Order: sequence, then structure tokens, then C-alpha cells
Amino acid sequence: MRRVSWIAAGLTAAFILATAFSVRIPPRLDRVPGLSTRPLVQDRFRGVLRYSFVDDWNIDQTIAVSDMPPLLVTAILQEEDREFFHHHGVDWKARLSALWLNLRRGKVTRGASTLDEQVVRMLHPRPRTYWNKWVEGLEAFGLEARNSKSEIIQFYLNQVPFADKRRGVVQGARHFFGRDVKTLTAQEMLSLAIMIKSPARLNDPAAQIPHIEKLADRLRAIDAINDWEREDIRNAHLQFDASRLEVEAPHFVAFAESHRNDPTAATLISTLDPGLQAEAQRLLDESLRTNPQHELENGAVIVADHQTDEILAWAVGRGPKDQGTSFDAVLVPRQPGSSLKPFLYTLAFESGFSPASLVEDAPVAEAVGAGMHQYRNYSRTHYGWISLREALANSLNIPAIRLISELGIDRFYERLKSLGFTTLTHPASFYGDGLALGNGEVPLWEMVNAYATLARNGVSRPLRVLKSEPVGAGTRIFSEPAASLTGQVLSDPNARRLEFGRGGSMEFPLQTAVKTGTSNDFRDAWAFAYNYKFVIGVWMGNLNDRPTRGLTGSTVPMLIARALMNQAMIGQNPQPLALSSKLIPRKICRVENQIYDYDGVCAPKMEYFLNNDPLPKMVAGADGRGFRITKPTPNMNMAWDPRLPPQAQAFTFEVDGQAPNEPIQWFVNGRFLRETRENKLEWPLAKGSFQIRAKQGAREAVRTFFVR
Repeated sequence: MRRVSWIAAGLTAAFILATAFSVRIPPRLDRVPGLSTRPLVQDRFRGVLRYSFVDDWNIDQTIAVSDMPPLLVTAILQEEDREFFHHHGVDWKARLSALWLNLRRGKVTRGASTLDEQVVRMLHPRPRTYWNKWVEGLEAFGLEARNSKSEIIQFYLNQVPFADKRRGVVQGARHFFGRDVKTLTAQEMLSLAIMIKSPARLNDPAAQIPHIEKLADRLRAIDAINDWEREDIRNAHLQFDASRLEVEAPHFVAFAESHRNDPTAATLISTLDPGLQAEAQRLLDESLRTNPQHELENGAVIVADHQTDEILAWAVGRGPKDQGTSFDAVLVPRQPGSSLKPFLYTLAFESGFSPASLVEDAPVAEAVGAGMHQYRNYSRTHYGWISLREALANSLNIPAIRLISELGIDRFYERLKSLGFTTLTHPASFYGDGLALGNGEVPLWEMVNAYATLARNGVSRPLRVLKSEPVGAGTRIFSEPAASLTGQVLSDPNARRLEFGRGGSMEFPLQTAVKTGTSNDFRDAWAFAYNYKFVIGVWMGNLNDRPTRGLTGSTVPMLIARALMNQAMIGQNPQPLALSSKLIPRKICRVENQIYDYDGVCAPKMEYFLNNDPLPKMVAGADGRGFRITKPTPNMNMAWDPRLPPQAQAFTFEVDGQAPNEPIQWFVNGRFLRETRENKLEWPLAKGSFQIRAKQGAREAVRTFFVR
């Protein structure tokens, strides 16, 4: 007997020790870790903006139990814990009844957990075992000792899980019925109550009806509802309404929090428009889902009001096959391609050029070591002498290269820095002429800020995400007439017809400046649009840097921008783009690549100028030195191929910056070859060291090259 007593004592001690080590005293419910660690972020109309619905706790959409409909509270108690106000954490009668039923059936079919035990399970998640059930009962006593009944039920009703990762009755009501919990019908309240027991199985209206009927009968038996309310519940048609789901803007919310000027503020009222946000997210997600041919997985959209400097939409999308981390694509630097060109042309207009100024659109080569890099337009088509209006509107690469060479890479680089491009961290020489074509990496956030500067006719002000952020006085980055000219060019559908044709996604109902960009190998596709009030930016690509299949900015991104601009303009008073009063309209004529003032004979065209200087100012050669040889590059090494016959091997000399319609004379090692009116000459290849000399009038250029 003594041995048995020792064994019993040992087992008892072990049981007590195991229990002591397993039990975790619940905290006060108003001090649960992680429950109140961030402020409440609201949209511009005071609606709650969610991070996401995968949080550990419902932080943003809670309500006091005294503000909840009494019928909803009663219905939930009837379903989950009828004796809540009469026990101290564990309902022993219900627990013993459930244990007896489970033993008879040989499996767990009933749990009999009180609200206290369910709260404990939320605080300390454990596997569902008999041992853990014992531990949870003890912790429920501790929960009651440290919290009042009203605090426990309030915590429970705000944190109880529903289907689709929603927590609490407020989220449940908004998710399933599209309304505030206080506006639910009696039947809808009972629907929420029964969903708690089995959220996944009972989230279908048809499956709920028998359960709602039984619950309604119990509520009538305790006089929680009267006869006519019972009849209304029986006759009502239960229907879920998913048309007004909560607006999710997790990346915007995180960015807004980082910009709060009062770190102690419990509520942040943002500038976000919930309607535009929902539409931007819908369009972006749908575009990523319905364009599998482009192998496209990521995208981002910003809509802003450049008059008030407010961000109205900030959407980030991920395609169905994207397996990466959910980065905020609005803030990720990417190559902008041609979408940087408007800032270069605005600088050119400031420097005395006009949209009528001529630039030659012909292939340009740049020295790379002892070889060379060939610049081409996107379409591989070249248009000869062309106006800056046409060059910018058609996003031609060669004119942009010539323009940055004339203006100076350093000068353009510094202007980009003043626009707020913080990710261009290398010196200007690192980017070279390619900076005009967007070879640096910048984020959509900074691009939209820069386009907003153009939309304000050259005044830069930070875009705001919180109503509490002060409106900046503004800094002038470009002159008003120069920025105004850029807007006029980008909104001219006739000017862009060479590359983009007429009609299509780039023509908006209201005068709108538009620009696209596509980086190398179709890795990035951009679209920007601004009118008198709104500016929109769209980026699409793959954040894992995998190329898309042929996606360009003028396709899917521009369609999104156009749709969002139409949405933003609902209820607005349409106006044209602001035209600077300092611009001078002049009728001009173009004859044989020369620009003249209208003489009363030729077909005139209206153009805008910054002054009354004589016409026109032309763009010089691609390096800003005027007439020069571009092929070969300095000290270029060429290879003689012994496998080919000599007559099949040739090289084409080219010059740049030549005057139109004036002959060029060509010399090799001092020997005259021939005279051409074109800027090129084909020369039979031969081994040796050579000097090529090209002359046009009083101008000449010399280069040395080698054939080995």
C-alpha cells in the first residue's frame, strides 16, 4: 500500500508540475501585446484603411460592446456560451455533458468551450487535445480574475474569427453584408452568430437557413425577439453583398504611417479616395490576371491631384504566378525608358529651342572602347530632319541623344536631381548619353512627383498622403512657358502620329498630356498622363527582373491610365491644360528642312515660342560639337575576315551635325573619294591604318581607325 501511495503521490506531483509549466496566466485584455501598436489610418472620408486581413489581431475595426446591437450579442451568447454571465470561466455542467457524449460516440463531437476558453485559445493557440482543454480551463479562471465580464465579451466580439480571414463582428458585417454592424437586419445578425461555430462551412446563405431557424426559435423562447420579429426572420431572404468590400491599401498605409508628423497620433486621416483606390486595384489586378501572353507579374499605380498635391490612389498588384516577397512596387527603382524624355525637352525649351526647332533623326553611333554602340529608334525607322515637337511626341531616341549632347549630360542630371530623383546615385558620367533614354533606375513615386511638376507648369511640391501634412509653397524647377510647352506637345495627337498613329489608348476625351516608357528587353513598361487637375502613373513589369513578352507602355499600362483618368474626372468641371501667357503664337512654314514665318503662300502651322528671335534654332551633332564623324569611332579597330572575298567587305562612313542640302566631300589618307549629299559613304575595306576626313563647306572632321 505504501508503494502505491508513493506512486500516486508521484503522479500527482508530476501532474501538478506539468500543469504549472503548461499554464500561462492571461494578460489584461487592454494590454494584449501587439493589439494597439499602430495608429488607425482612415481614407479621406474617414473610412478605415486596412493593412491586410492576415494580422494576428483586429486592430482597426473594433467597437464597444455597449454600441453593438443587443440582439447580436444575445444571439452570439445563445450560440456560443449561454451561461457566460453565470460561470467563472468554465461551464462544468456543459463540459461534463460534452465529455459523456464524446465518450459514448468514441470521438470528439462537442467541445463546450466557454467564451473565456475561446479567448484563451486566441491568446495562447494550442492543438485541440484533452490536456490542453484542461490547461485552457485553468487559464480561463485567470482570465476572469484579471478582466471583467464586459471586457471579456467585448474582446471576444471584436476578435472572433470569421471566414476569409476576417476578425470581429464589424469586419464580419462589412465583409458579408457590405454594411455597418449597427445597420444589420435581425436575420443578418443571426447569420453572423451561427457563422462563428463553423466559418468555412456556414459562409453560404443556403446552408445557414436551418441553423438560423433553430436559433430564432431559441431567441423567441427567451423573449429576445417577439412574434412579428420571428416572422420577419422566417420570411426574409438572406443574401450576402460582396459589392462593398473594405478598401485594402497595405503599402499606402505603411507609407502614410512613416510620414506622420505626430508620432503619438492615434488616428491618421489620409488623402486616399476609396472609390479611386478600389478601381485602381481592380484594374491592376485584372490586367495582371488577363494578360498571360506578356508573362507579367507585377504592377503599381498612383493617382494624384496635382492642384491639392494629394495622393488619391496607391495600388500595388501581383500576378497569379508571382512567388516573390510583396514589395511595394511604387517605391522600387526601375528603368524608366523614354518616360524621362519630357524633362530633357523642357530643359531644351528653357535653353532657347522651340517645338519647331529641327533635329536630324538618323542613326547615331557612340564609342565604346575600341568599338561602338549604335542608337536606334524603337521602331527602327528614322525620319530625317524633324521638329522637336514631333521628336518628343513620337518618343524618338536619336533626337533625344542629340539633344542631351547639345545641352550637356551634367546639366540634365542636375535638373533631374532637383526634381527629386534620389535613386540616381552615380555621377552623371556613369549614365552618359543613355540618361536621356532612361538607363538610370527611379521609382514610380518619384516619377509621378516629377510629372506633377510639369502639370503645375514647372513648380515642384511634395505630394501628400496625410491631410495633416502641410501644403508646400513650391519650388520652381522649370520656367512656366517651357513646362507649358511640354504639356502642349505631349497632348498633341497629330504630333505623335508617326510612331503611334491616331486614335487608340493615348487619345483621351479631355486634353491630356501622355507619355510612355519601355526599358530594355521589355523589363519595364510605364504610362503617365496628366490634365489640368490629375496626374496618373502606371508601372508594370516583373520585380524579379525577368523580361516581359513584348509589353510596352502604350498598351496595358496606358489603358489603365486612361480608365482611371475617366474615373477621376467624374463630377469634375473639364478644362484644358494651362497655357502660359508668356508663350508667343506664330504661324510658320517648313520648306526643305527650313522653318520660316508664314509668308502668305505656304500652308501655315501654328506654333508657340518663348521669344521673337529669328527662326529657327537647330540641334547640333550628338556630342554638341556640330559637324563630326560618327562612324568610325575614334581609333576604332575593325576586323578583316579572310573567309570572305575582298569585294564583299565594306564599311559605311557616317557624319553627324551636317547642314541640310549641302554636299559632303570624303577623303581617306588624303585621297579624295567622292562627294555625297547624304551623310554616309560606303568604303571597300582594306587592311592598314587609315585617316578619314569629311568636309562640308568650311567645316571638316577627322578620325583615325584600323583594319587588322
